[in-house]
Amino acid sequence: MPATTGPARTVIATDQEALAARSAIEHINATITAGQKPALEVRVSSSDTVEVPAELGQLIMTMLGTIAEGGSLTVTSMPAELTTSMAAHLLGISRTTLMKRINRGEIPAQKVGTHHRLTTTDVMHARDERRKQVAAAFNRARAAQDDAGITD
Repeated sequence: MPATTGPARTVIATDQEALAARSAIEHINATITAGQKPALEVRVSSSDTVEVPAELGQLIMTMLGTIAEGGSLTVTSMPAELTTSMAAHLLGISRTTLMKRINRGEIPAQKVGTHHRLTTTDVMHARDERRKQVAAAFNRARAAQDDAGITD
């Protein structure tokens, strides 16, 4: 069964919004530096506010930081458990390669009946570790080129 997602929306921040994001981040960081723990709230009306849970507050801070830097951001929700097909897609590898890595114990998985399931956290950790390995290999190759005096 293929994974489905809700409607995709692209939102492009204006220069004014990026400036507002930078201002908000600076103000929040100043509060943190002063030793205070900020709490994000949404003002529903002049007399009614709703506190944003800490987990969502961190997500909002990441989004503000990315907007302030002029970056690009994709936000999506994921189930707690993934099928091997979904996990392989996230890792950018074939399902066969994923199964080999599971069998070697490189990526934790649970067997549910005859199928394997992986936690999203484990898959994202494996993806991040792989990216770090690729970046380190690239940096070693670049350093070796520099040491050898090879230029473009």
